[in-house]
Amino acid sequence: MVKITIRFKSNQKNNNGDPVKVDHVDLISGEVTGKAVPGTPAYNKATNDTTKVVKRFTSKNWKTDRDGFHTITYKVKANKDQYFRLRGTNLGENVSGETMDGEPLIDKKT
Repeated sequence: MVKITIRFKSNQKNNNGDPVKVDHVDLISGEVTGKAVPGTPAYNKATNDTTKVVKRFTSKNWKTDRDGFHTITYKVKANKDQYFRLRGTNLGENVSGETMDGEPLIDKKT
């Protein structure tokens, strides 16, 4: 088991002057499989099928200190070559044209 501590602070407003509030933060993990050889299907693959959201955190899960930093501590099993990354958003879980079940929708090709 590893303990992951996430600490973040959000601006009060974005560059447009609109208020900002983080809706949720996702802890994402995937396996690291090693270097892919050029010319193989693995080399041309744009995705990692093992990548998944391990845990979704909302304001109910974080503590906020007097300086406005939010902290989350989470224990997770790490028993293989893998990575962890974060994705935070101000969008809710089902925003028309933007998200479905908290996942961003694929951009349309233009």
